[in-house]
This record gives sequence, C-alpha cells and structure tokens, in this order.
Amino acid sequence: MCAHILVAEDNEMQADLIRRLLVREGHTTVVVHDGRAAIDEAKSRRPDLVVLDLMLPGAEPDRVFSRRQLLHHTRGHDRASTERAIDVHIMNVRKKVEPDPRRPVRLVTVFGVGYKLVGGHHVP
Repeated sequence: MCAHILVAEDNEMQADLIRRLLVREGHTTVVVHDGRAAIDEAKSRRPDLVVLDLMLPGAEPDRVFSRRQLLHHTRGHDRASTERAIDVHIMNVRKKVEPDPRRPVRLVTVFGVGYKLVGGHHVP
C-alpha cells in the first residue's frame, strides 16, 4: 500500500536518504527542512505519516497541545473520533521515541492541559 509521507528533517543528507528509501518502497514523499514548512505542508496535504526530526528548527518543541487541538489537526471536524483516542496515539508514539515509555522525557503530559514535546534529551 502506497502512503503519502511528509519528511521534516533539517539535515539535507538525512532527509534525502529517508526520501530515497521511502520512494523505493513505493511511497510518495515530500521533504521540508523547518518546522513552519512542516506545519504548512501537513495542513495542506494531510499526509498519512510524518517523519519528524524532534529538534527541527521552528518546530516550537515546548508548545502544549490539548487533546482537542491534536484531534482537530489529525482528524479534522468530520471524523467520529474521541479526544481519548489521542491518548492511544500518544502512547504508541512514546513506545517509539522514549527510552522508557512509562516515564516519558520527550513527549510529556501537561496535566489538565495536554501534551508537549521537550527537546534536549538524547534517546540511545
């Protein structure tokens, strides 16, 4: 199955390598090199997957997003999803990016508000 994938990576060599591997697997791929372009591209083309450099310039890593905002940006207004579905997605992302998903240090919960990315942590 072919997917439309957005690669947001400021290192041009890494971005090109990722793009070539994805295209070889049959996916359509768009590459951007900063956070503002990644947001604009994600809003306009609604990719199936985003490969995101967590330290991407212009990505505002300490901004807090509510469940409702995340649901709106991922599903739009027309989808029949609940805000709690975002928790499941967050849990799955943490399994991929956190050294210990039960004690997140990169994708953290801001209790009563939502979630935020926190930069500066090295994941082995």
